[in-house]
Amino acid sequence: MSPSDKALETQILSKSAGYRAYLAERILSSLDPPEQKKIDEHWSIEAEERIDAYQRGDIQAIEEEKAFEEFEKRLHK
Repeated sequence: MSPSDKALETQILSKSAGYRAYLAERILSSLDPPEQKKIDEHWSIEAEERIDAYQRGDIQAIEEEKAFEEFEKRLHK
C-alpha cells in the first residue's frame, strides 16, 4: 500500500461509523455490473407483488426448512 493510500485509509477510518458505512456501500456498489440497478428494481417489484399476493390470500407461506428443501431438490435435478 502506498503512503498516500495509507493516509487515505487513516483519514477514512477516523470518520463516523455512519459515514464509513455510506462510503463502503458506495464502493461496493461501484463493483456491480451496469445492469444491477435494473435487476434490483425488478426484484423490488417482485417482492412487493409477492407480499401483496400473500396479504390477499392468493399464496401461502411455507416454513423456511421446507422452502430450502424444495430449493435443494430443484437445484440438483
